[in-house]
Parts: sequence; C-alpha cells; structure tokens
Amino acid sequence: MVTILSINIKRMRKFSCAVISILIVINFALVAMPKLALAEDPHKPGSLVKINQTVYLLSASQKRGFQSLNEFLTYHYRASRIMPANVADLFLFEGPPMRAKPGTLALDTSDGHTIYLIGKDGEKRGFVSAAAFRKYRKKSSVVWPIDLSSYPIGKNIE
Repeated sequence: MVTILSINIKRMRKFSCAVISILIVINFALVAMPKLALAEDPHKPGSLVKINQTVYLLSASQKRGFQSLNEFLTYHYRASRIMPANVADLFLFEGPPMRAKPGTLALDTSDGHTIYLIGKDGEKRGFVSAAAFRKYRKKSSVVWPIDLSSYPIGKNIE
C-alpha cells in the first residue's frame, strides 16, 4: 500500500496538500481497521469493569457483580483498575454475585449487631464466644459493615 500511495502522491503534484492528507488518513484507517475489531473482545479475566453503577469482576465466561462498595473493598482492589465495559463485556453470562473476601470480619447491617467471619465458600460463620472473636480480631483490624442477609450460613466458630 505504501508504494501505491507514493505513486498516487507523485501523480497528484497539482493537487493541494489537503487532498494528499486525506489519502494518508484513508490509508491509515484501512490499515488500523483489524485492530479496531479486536477491541470488541471481552476484557481479560480478572479485569474490573463498570456497567451502569455496578462493578464486575470478569472471568473467561462470566461477569460477577459486587453488591456493595464494602464487599469490593474487602479485596483491596484499587479504583484505578476499574474500566468502562465494552460491548463484548455486556454479553458475558452474569454469574453469582461477588461476596466479601474469605477471612473478612463483617458486621451484618441487616441486624446491626452480629459480627461474622466470611468463610472460604462465601458463607457467614458466627462466633460462639468473645474469646473466639478476639482470636480472629487479631488477624483483621477492620470489621466491614455489609448486608449479609443473602449469605449462606456456615459452621459456627468456637
């Protein structure tokens, strides 16, 4: 294409620089077109994308939305990682919602006074004693206020 473009430029000496610039722009657009088509692939697995007011974590085949800001923050993601979703992201299957990160201490905002530990499968695990709670309190200095009413109930911690 470069050779054709240079021949065309030599033949067009009588035309203004504006016409030559247009040909160069058209040539560039034709060369760049395959790259534009690739932009419609979904973002890579592990990407964070925003659709409307919800942030989603993408995997290879699905997107999983965070139900609250505090659930998102338990993963210590930076807000700078969030990108606008593209068209392909919109068509990914919507998986189950993201729960707080396992190991998180959470105050259940649905009752306002119960603190749970989030288990490895996303279940809420209650404490049977203050001593059991203090043991986990040393590992995490933050207790996140999260609505845990939709979380499954796991085994209590003794």
